[in-house]
Amino acid sequence: MFSEGKNDYYTFKWVKETFFTNKYSFNFYPGAGVDKYKNIFREYLVNGKCFIAVFDDDGDDTNGGIGARKRYLDEISQELEKHIFTLADVKTRFSGFCTEKLFLSDKTDEKLNIQQTLYPDDTEYNKTHFNKTIENFLITKSTFALKKSTLNNFKALFDFMEKKLNDLN
Repeated sequence: MFSEGKNDYYTFKWVKETFFTNKYSFNFYPGAGVDKYKNIFREYLVNGKCFIAVFDDDGDDTNGGIGARKRYLDEISQELEKHIFTLADVKTRFSGFCTEKLFLSDKTDEKLNIQQTLYPDDTEYNKTHFNKTIENFLITKSTFALKKSTLNNFKALFDFMEKKLNDLN
């Protein structure tokens, strides 16, 4: 399972290992950015490897996850239609989402609360601090009580991933 970048990798892996232990059989590839997969996608196709990628549903036809998906389909092969997705393919309400938006934001901002475990003086959400905190959680095997709606978002994502991988087998 290809993630868009390293922060998505940390997030997906931490949530899967912490809250969905032994439920899903796939592993994540830590990406270096949405535009860095041209060679590995070609290699996986030629060798008949089973894989999917889920990118952020950001950008448009020329940039972000949406643009990258279109470029891979145009530049490599339409075969990739059954391999590359954006978050909007998981659920239509994830349209326009990046991975961080899968965490609940309400009066008690879950992202800020997570971030404050490593950066206690922060009073506003900071994407870099948030992602560093998630990375730290993964490395130190730390946990944090996530909201039920956040867990449901990740469950929908992981169920989608598992189904798409099973469909390819």
